[in-house]
Amino acid sequence: MGLVLRKSPEDRNMGTLAMDPLHDDFGATVTRIDLGATLTDAQVEEIRAAIDAYSFLVFPEQSLDDERHLAFTQRLGEPEANHVALGRDGVVNYFGTIGNVQPDGTVQGNDHQHTKFLSGNNMWHTDSSFRKVPSLASIMYAYEVPEEGGQTQYVSSRAAYRRLTRKPSRR
Repeated sequence: MGLVLRKSPEDRNMGTLAMDPLHDDFGATVTRIDLGATLTDAQVEEIRAAIDAYSFLVFPEQSLDDERHLAFTQRLGEPEANHVALGRDGVVNYFGTIGNVQPDGTVQGNDHQHTKFLSGNNMWHTDSSFRKVPSLASIMYAYEVPEEGGQTQYVSSRAAYRRLTRKPSRR
């Protein structure tokens, strides 16, 4: 396994994957991998180890379609069906789109019922926290982003837990 913490330009050519930490608490940018290609078992294990180590990974400059996105997801484990589509329509679909642009190119306004429903994704939440067995990961791919705004923020529950004050227990 070759997880590389990029500390200097010379380190960039070591190992299989390169990791640039995003923050002292969590997160890393992962480079030197094409998620659209067939991944080796070693690469999958490196990605799993990086998930455990960093919690949040960014893979820049990827080119995925739904088929390759699903293939990557399946290498990490059994994908979960989109609970909204399953509950609302009884359809097993592994993708959920957050946005107001429709497949035909039309744009739903802010007053559209579906746009209002999706606005819940703008609030702090934990994906699949309602499940009996929590998800390993949420894997998102941005097809189109606004020129301004639209940032997604992340927080580390692990880091928050480490910062909790611990009081001695009474016996």
